[in-house]
Amino acid sequence: MTDKTKEDDRLYVGGSAVRAVIKKLGFAKAEAERFKEEHQGACHLVARMHAAAVGEVTGPNRGVVEDVEDLRLRAEDGKRDYDALCREHEQVWNALGERTQERDDARLSCDQWKEKWELSERARRDCEADLQRELAK
Repeated sequence: MTDKTKEDDRLYVGGSAVRAVIKKLGFAKAEAERFKEEHQGACHLVARMHAAAVGEVTGPNRGVVEDVEDLRLRAEDGKRDYDALCREHEQVWNALGERTQERDDARLSCDQWKEKWELSERARRDCEADLQRELAK
């Protein structure tokens, strides 16, 4: 038996330092697995929030936060377009003078679009707040 073999036997059989390292390695593996599970859980949560914000399950186009920002900007553009159309609508109907059934129907349609926009805006704000809360964790 060589001196090297005797040294190896001492390390594996009686070496408390080796046992301590092996024990630490076990803890490190468990910790790495816990970190992996937490990371995957966070990724799953962000993916669900992104899907809720954009209305479908896809990967982010530019990034999760950027996609939600794009959605907000599109909603703001839609609101501006809606306001402009309502002003134009009001000017046209005022120029025509009398109130007619068609005008009432058109006004109702305008109000329905406004209600839809307000609901989508509320949903966007809720989603953005959820995202901010999750990112703050």
